[in-house]
Amino acid sequence: MATAKAAVRTPDQPLAIRIMHWVHAACILLLIWSGFYIHYPASFAFPGAMNGARIVHFISMYVVVFNLIAKVYHAIVTGYYKTIWFYWRHFKDLGPLFAYYLWLRETEPKDGHLNPGQRLTYTMWLFLLIFEAVTGFGLYFYLPSARQFLGGMQWLRTFHFLGAWLFAITTLIHVYLGLYNGLHLFKGIITGYED
Repeated sequence: MATAKAAVRTPDQPLAIRIMHWVHAACILLLIWSGFYIHYPASFAFPGAMNGARIVHFISMYVVVFNLIAKVYHAIVTGYYKTIWFYWRHFKDLGPLFAYYLWLRETEPKDGHLNPGQRLTYTMWLFLLIFEAVTGFGLYFYLPSARQFLGGMQWLRTFHFLGAWLFAITTLIHVYLGLYNGLHLFKGIITGYED
């Protein structure tokens, strides 16, 4: 007599994605904290003061860069990039998405697992991370080409600082919208299963 085979559910968020997500999240928080201390050292405390902040900042950035390389490699090899990349066709859904978040529309426009705002944010973060890495290395190491391209040392510092603010603001929005859509999303990025 044949027995029914139990269906095996695949995770909504694979283990590799969850690990890379939390490594990235921890490093971004450390980068923001240490970076703002480096910029505003008298405003708040940091373990080890300026030396500690610089060490944490550099180590976190190296981890973020290697994590980004792993994420891009994983996304290309597995085809995961198709589920998170912002395509031109998603522009038409940005207006309805804002209407949804302003309670003017009941349904959230989605393409697969994500809405166009999430896709736009994740795509933007890829380029913003690269920009922040290049400007950060340009500030720390003597990279005349990076400094000249952006108009000198002061402009390089300004652009790096503005990029950090953009990361901080979009990270807060990311967390807020995750809570807005329900705790099942947080459960998914921790356990792999949203429901």
